[in-house]
Amino acid sequence: MISTKAGFRRALLLVLLSPPSTPQTNIPGTTCGELPFFSETPRTATVVAEKATVAWIMDSVAWRKLQKENQAAAEELLRISLK
Repeated sequence: MISTKAGFRRALLLVLLSPPSTPQTNIPGTTCGELPFFSETPRTATVVAEKATVAWIMDSVAWRKLQKENQAAAEELLRISLK
C-alpha cells in the first residue's frame, strides 16, 4: 500500500472490464494498492512518480507488526483506507 505525502504519482491500472490500461493521477493524501493489500490479492497497478514525491509504503511485515504493537492504530488505518 502506498500513500503520497507530497508530489504526484501516476498509476497504470490493469482493469479487466476496461481498456487494457487506464492512466490515473493521484494527488497528495491519496492511497493506492490498499484493496489488494488488505485483501491479500495480487496487485493490479504499477505506480510511477511523475516528479519528486514523498511516499509512505507499508508492506505485510510492517502491517503485521503494527497490528501486534498498536491494534487501535491498525484498525483505524484499515478503516480509513477502505472508505
